[in-house]
Amino acid sequence: MKNYTIVIPTMWKSLIIDQLLVECVNSKLITQVILIDNDPSLKKKLPLSDKINYITKNKNLYVNPSWNLGVTMSLNENIIISNDDVNIKNIDLILSEISKKDYDLIGFDIHNSNKSKIVNFTELNETSKRPNGFGTFFIVKKDKFIEIPDGIKIWYGDDIQFYGIKNKAMFNVPSVIFEMSKTVKSNSEFKTVIDTMDRPNYRIYNSKT
Repeated sequence: MKNYTIVIPTMWKSLIIDQLLVECVNSKLITQVILIDNDPSLKKKLPLSDKINYITKNKNLYVNPSWNLGVTMSLNENIIISNDDVNIKNIDLILSEISKKDYDLIGFDIHNSNKSKIVNFTELNETSKRPNGFGTFFIVKKDKFIEIPDGIKIWYGDDIQFYGIKNKAMFNVPSVIFEMSKTVKSNSEFKTVIDTMDRPNYRIYNSKT
């Protein structure tokens, strides 16, 4: 069975980050939790676990640079990139199914959780459109992750992975085991960064296999 590192950037706005961290700590397949604190002034008490690597630069790194940092620190080949406002209950059941698949990138279709008791997979190709919410929770092999340029701080990081990595699939899960809270996104600082940052040219990322 594969081992996983999970990378979670946070600004402590999520209502369910506590549950997410407990689920990760209790997981047998997640052996490393990289928690990147982008607002240490609001830090919560963390679960006691040697799995947790707490990282802060005492400033907001923003989402995509946090992903880059987390991937470089990963001790495992298989890396979960997760929002802090997502929780998949009994995550080992999902990861055990994902472990049976050999994809370089597996994303979660957040808007199409199913009512069955199984994990469904859809293979994606170069003409596939990125599902909504793909960047909410996805799994990527460390050597296939495409480093996101410094000028792209908040959005588009998942697009770069999606359009640049060819061997990919999408999964959805029973709705009863998926939970999400809506993190506060209205932030004037974020708007300024989004308005001024670079937009990626996806064509230059389309060669990653």
